[in-house]
Amino acid sequence: MLNVSSKTRPTITENIKKILLSIKKFLHFHKHAPGMASAFLAVRSIATTLCPEEEAALADVVPYILSATKDKELALSSLSSLSLIS
Repeated sequence: MLNVSSKTRPTITENIKKILLSIKKFLHFHKHAPGMASAFLAVRSIATTLCPEEEAALADVVPYILSATKDKELALSSLSSLSLIS
């Protein structure tokens, strides 16, 4: 996401919101899936370039990330994704 131009990035807001919704659904139904660390990495990437109108979709994922911090195997990757959400 960091390679996307600052002019182009806001034009994909609807797609980003869909991605975050997909991540939310994935995290809801797969509590200990191998792909969870990748989902947290995706959230981190999105958070680094967050645009207006994406905040609510990002906030919807936070409870699932917080829940994952309790798992020893997921704690580091989940906390890493939270570090950029403020």
